[in-house]
Amino acid sequence: MLIPKQLRSGGSLRDFVTLSRHILFDYGWMRSHRENGPVSRDGEPLPWFTYPAIDYLNQLDISEMDVFEWGAGYSTAFWSKRARSVVSVETSPTWAIRVEKMVRKQNCTVVVTTSDVEEYVKVISNYPVFDIIIIDGIGESRRSCALTAPNHLRPGGIIIVDNTDQWPRTAEVLRKADFIEVDFTGFSPGMTSCHTTSIFFSREFRGTPQHDVQPIRSVAQPNEAWPGE
Repeated sequence: MLIPKQLRSGGSLRDFVTLSRHILFDYGWMRSHRENGPVSRDGEPLPWFTYPAIDYLNQLDISEMDVFEWGAGYSTAFWSKRARSVVSVETSPTWAIRVEKMVRKQNCTVVVTTSDVEEYVKVISNYPVFDIIIIDGIGESRRSCALTAPNHLRPGGIIIVDNTDQWPRTAEVLRKADFIEVDFTGFSPGMTSCHTTSIFFSREFRGTPQHDVQPIRSVAQPNEAWPGE
């Protein structure tokens, strides 16, 4: 039996079932695993970031922001739904076509380039500055992307780097550039192990919540705010 012996009785078993439901279904983990792609419980595209990072980003109003990402995918559709514009860099023409079909709005550009690091990184130089820059593309490019990104970031912007636990030197580059690093470690859609998504905040960052309050309640939080809040 998969359930540990300590949890097979009474309240412990109920707690185990409740915990499993929150992770597997409320967050959409099971649906992501089944569909082999990061989606919410309602099937909406998500970045392949950790759930804590997604929760944080979901509460920000980025409707007037411009996004650039090294690494196109489900995240492209996620940003396109929320931001003013999105530019994504991709090395696979086949995958780029699939990404373009996922995007619902005409505010997105997918740029196909080679896996040559220099060419891959310099795509951002063809555009004006951005409010959000994501480094989540081909691995060997990440440190170079981190060195380049600050020069193309609008004052008050943020840089997001996925898998920083596997690319600590990339994180170090941005810390040395005077960004504030906040690490979000946890599970991600459909994956069976934890990793870290890091957000690097410029000193002038002033995030505006898209709701009246911040933080918003997690999809796995069944309780309302305390009375009077």
